[in-house]
Amino acid sequence: MTKFSHFIDLHRWKSQRRSLAARGMAMVLAGGLCLGAICPLSLHAMEDPSVNSVVSTVQKDQATQITKDAWIHPLPKEVDGIVSESGRLQEDFAFQTESSIRQWPVLRDLRQQVTDFALTGNRALCRLSLYFKDPSTSELRRFAGSGFIVGKSSVLTSAHCLYDHEDHLGWVERIVLEVPNRDGTYSTYDSQIENVDVVIPEGYGLSADSALDLGMIRLNSPIGTWHGLLEASTDVHQGDTLLNAGYPKDLATPTQRPLYAASGPALDISQGEIAVGIYSSGGSSGSPFINLEGQAVGVLSYGAFLSGDGRQRASMGPCFNSQWIEWLSTNGDIGSPVYRAYNPNSGEHVYTMSFGELVVLVQAGWRDEGLAWYSAQDEGKPVYRVYNPNAGDHHYTTSAAEVSHLESLGWKGEGPCWRVGSEDRTVYRLYNPNACTGTHHFTRNASEAAALQAAGWRSEGTLQ
Repeated sequence: MTKFSHFIDLHRWKSQRRSLAARGMAMVLAGGLCLGAICPLSLHAMEDPSVNSVVSTVQKDQATQITKDAWIHPLPKEVDGIVSESGRLQEDFAFQTESSIRQWPVLRDLRQQVTDFALTGNRALCRLSLYFKDPSTSELRRFAGSGFIVGKSSVLTSAHCLYDHEDHLGWVERIVLEVPNRDGTYSTYDSQIENVDVVIPEGYGLSADSALDLGMIRLNSPIGTWHGLLEASTDVHQGDTLLNAGYPKDLATPTQRPLYAASGPALDISQGEIAVGIYSSGGSSGSPFINLEGQAVGVLSYGAFLSGDGRQRASMGPCFNSQWIEWLSTNGDIGSPVYRAYNPNSGEHVYTMSFGELVVLVQAGWRDEGLAWYSAQDEGKPVYRVYNPNAGDHHYTTSAAEVSHLESLGWKGEGPCWRVGSEDRTVYRLYNPNACTGTHHFTRNASEAAALQAAGWRSEGTLQ
């Protein structure tokens, strides 16, 4: 049985017609592989006179805070207007003509209803009702979406579920978020009662770029503690089997919109987006792509159709990389990420909680290998980093005695690097007796640890 048993549904269809056209409809695809590399993807806007009118419009709303990489908007407590039903914010889909999409098979609808909410992962999957005010009629238009809990009080969804470009509706006015309980009932969190704000990347606010179609809902209730959460991760490769789970509107009954899930292969990862061979439909926008470890590695935002036959070939959306993890950590409460970088010349891996250090290393020729893990909180055991100035090597240990010994041999102590908790997933420590640099390696991946031991590395236990 796969680890998908921990989960099982969210999506809302949209066409990113403007952004696809701006990128020459070249988003599919060069055949890439992503472990979370820093991509040439900006979460904030370049200086461009053409966006000044957009910024000015947003700045007129005094409630909206604009940072260098995010727009943050608190939702009002009172929203007036007659409610009308809408299936999705956009009434069309992303049609593409690239030869690469032609090789992907036409998708079959293999979605299955999820009913087991004893599993923690399933209880992190949220059903969203989204209310936007039509400026021409003052009518409240209600749309269906999906989301998932990633922190104590943070929920991820698609940015287009929070800010509408297509119909010029702007910010969502009200969000009703429903989260499953163990017994299959749902707890409701309403922005007219809760203190809620929403966050989108500045780049999406300015351009509606589909690669930036990721948004965050921040509540004042610790729903991650009460229900459960999905860990955001960069551990995804082309060819991996992924799960998508959300609340599609086409499978709703007159009285409810149940959770559905399906699995399929990661067909392509490039230009900051992931294409997955999973059938999806309106209402599922904002639902997670989940790897075999039960971690969220991306967000479903829209479906890709071949223009020749109009049949769906993929579900697509932003793919998590180091830049996204840093954005989530800065704007939400997902934890403190520890990044991993690799030096192809020396074979050394460096682990750091500093995104700035990661960027400097990548600029110097290191490879960004994405998120290694999250640091434990203050009660965790400190992991010290020491540096050998002669060999140019780093080492990591929880032993203060080992640090003192290495310092006596000329190594330089660099202080605590991160913390590891007793209840954290195991971090394996391995030693390469044949190497001069990069002699130690640390990983949470048991398969990677086993592969290194088979290649001659020696196990030195765990950091715990």
